[in-house]
Amino acid sequence: LDTLLRFRNADLAGRAYFCSSQLLAEKGNLTEAIDRLKEFLLNFSQHPLHAKAFALFAQLNEKQGMLNEAAQAWNRLRSEYNYAPLGENARVHIPEVYYRAGEYLQVIRFIRPYLPERGEGDFLLRHLRRPAEAELYFYSGKAYFRLNELANARKQLLNYLYAGTNTPHREEALLLLAEIAEKEEDESTALLYLQRIVKNSSSSFFIQASQKIADIFFKQKRYQEARTIYKKLVTRTDDPDQKMQFKVQEMICLIRQGKFKSFGRELSSFKKAYKKMSGFNRSLAQFEFEAGKYYYRAKNFDAAEKRFKKVTGKFKKTEFADDAEYFLGLTYTTLNRVEKAQEVLTRFIEKYPKSPLLANIYITLGSLYYRGEKRELAVDAFKKAVEKARDPETRQVALSNLIGIYRDLGLWDGLLAQARTYVEEFPRAADVMDKKILIGNALINLNRYSEAVDYLRKLKREATSEQEPEIQFYIGEAYFNAGQYENAIREFVKIPLLSRQTKLQWEASALYYSGQAYEKLGRMEDAIRMYQEIVDRPGILIELKREAKKQIEKLKKTG
Repeated sequence: LDTLLRFRNADLAGRAYFCSSQLLAEKGNLTEAIDRLKEFLLNFSQHPLHAKAFALFAQLNEKQGMLNEAAQAWNRLRSEYNYAPLGENARVHIPEVYYRAGEYLQVIRFIRPYLPERGEGDFLLRHLRRPAEAELYFYSGKAYFRLNELANARKQLLNYLYAGTNTPHREEALLLLAEIAEKEEDESTALLYLQRIVKNSSSSFFIQASQKIADIFFKQKRYQEARTIYKKLVTRTDDPDQKMQFKVQEMICLIRQGKFKSFGRELSSFKKAYKKMSGFNRSLAQFEFEAGKYYYRAKNFDAAEKRFKKVTGKFKKTEFADDAEYFLGLTYTTLNRVEKAQEVLTRFIEKYPKSPLLANIYITLGSLYYRGEKRELAVDAFKKAVEKARDPETRQVALSNLIGIYRDLGLWDGLLAQARTYVEEFPRAADVMDKKILIGNALINLNRYSEAVDYLRKLKREATSEQEPEIQFYIGEAYFNAGQYENAIREFVKIPLLSRQTKLQWEASALYYSGQAYEKLGRMEDAIRMYQEIVDRPGILIELKREAKKQIEKLKKTG
């Protein structure tokens, strides 16, 4: 072949280049094979083997991990030989190469011109798609998934599945659709996709799908169903680490169900089977920690304390040590062993300064300090909890606690800033309206009366009929505190006249403060009339009626 490379006969020389490249590749000399193919492609552009050479050049670049170069070669093959089978195959293969290279946007850009703009929802047209076209939908869906464009990913993956039941990537497409549903917190839809995979027990994705089903059941606290699947998975996998992982999950299901006798029997066989494996001690620590949590929730605090102490002592080098120390502090807090709780929680901060549980520690410490009337320490702890929180749920709790203590201490500047942060970060929180109302309160207490009135009037549009009287009361209070008593009375009387009666006595408060405003204006008869309305009106608490009578008597005496 090397001799033929120098032949004047272009056909023979070209074949020699191509065949020698093949031999070099088979011997594992990929770099030499690629270089020889480059020479051939540059010098024999009209050769009958030109298309095959481009295909081989692309394949060898893929083997070398030079995916962008491979994609360029496939692209040349597609554009120059689009009329031949090799060109058609290249069109389908290019998205896969771009995908493997992590060029997800390039996958979508390449595929877009080949996908029909119309007819995607037409049942007949969907089933007339060619297999090659279906492949493009699959890689487009995968690329959108990697870019976290979930709606587009779902659309393209469903288009792929609609092409027929013999599509080669069917199980992977279903798995991706299940992951999309999980990301959207639609676990029931995720289960539907996953169960379509596990019906085919020979599928290569069977274990992945089964594990995901078990994990969803576990998350939903359907421990018996989860355990049944984990138990089957132990026998289905040949991977020792995976086998141990599934066994651990199966045993945790027993703990979560409180089936400690069954767990004890399983633990003996577990120790024999997995004693020599690297994750063995970690698994034992996890079992102890899970048992401690079970007993803690069951209010068996002595048993919980023993389990948590075992983790922090015997298994202190595992990842569960900080979790156990935190729950130990919670146990002492629940038992009102304040000094012991503070000791454990303070020690935690020193021992685990980078723990993700640090914010939770500061929240618990803040509550202990507040209970012990150490207000400054409580504020400082809640501030640190907000600062250290790593997940939205913990940050929400920390912010809420900080807002609460600012309200109790009358620190209105701090409350205003933190309540605004809370509303911005958690607009869908169940208590977000309470925080919005607190913003209005803070503005009143900071003597920003005009701003408070404008804010509260706008807030009324968002309020329910249960919340409206409270907001209306604070509008009246803003005018009252500003010394605008006529305006205050006009706003207060709207509550007994227009607002719905609620469990909280806003109408009584409104009538009382109307009376106070009339007193400020020197209109004592009108003040008495307001107080008398409290006495006469049904549904008002007896204590408030007594206070109103006292006010009437006082005004009558002073004449």
